[in-house]
Amino acid sequence: MCHRMLTGLRDWLRRRPAGTGTLWDRPAVRERYARCLVAVHQLDALCAPLLDAPAAVPSAVAGMLLKVSAAETVDRVAAEAVRLRGADASATAGRLSYAPRRPCSASPVEPPERCSPASPTTPTSLPAR
Repeated sequence: MCHRMLTGLRDWLRRRPAGTGTLWDRPAVRERYARCLVAVHQLDALCAPLLDAPAAVPSAVAGMLLKVSAAETVDRVAAEAVRLRGADASATAGRLSYAPRRPCSASPVEPPERCSPASPTTPTSLPAR
């Protein structure tokens, strides 16, 4: 999720005019983006050993460390993306579009707000639990 969010943010920053160039041309903006990128790569490094040995059961401490690190990284990246997008993020009620919307599945795990409005499966037609 963070990789897609950062890719979309980078593309947006490269297109967004600011002064005589774009927002991406500003060193302070690239530094803020780089800090998020470093955090995502650190999270990837934490995940790599667990993904390389899927048969091994991680310890409870490793699981907690990974869960907290992932939450902090997602929070950092999402918050910085909203700050860098400024009013454009507010125009979409704070939701950043980092991936195209897709039709809803019948899964109760799929949040209805991620569904396309024209989707044949609406939140009201999802099976009751």
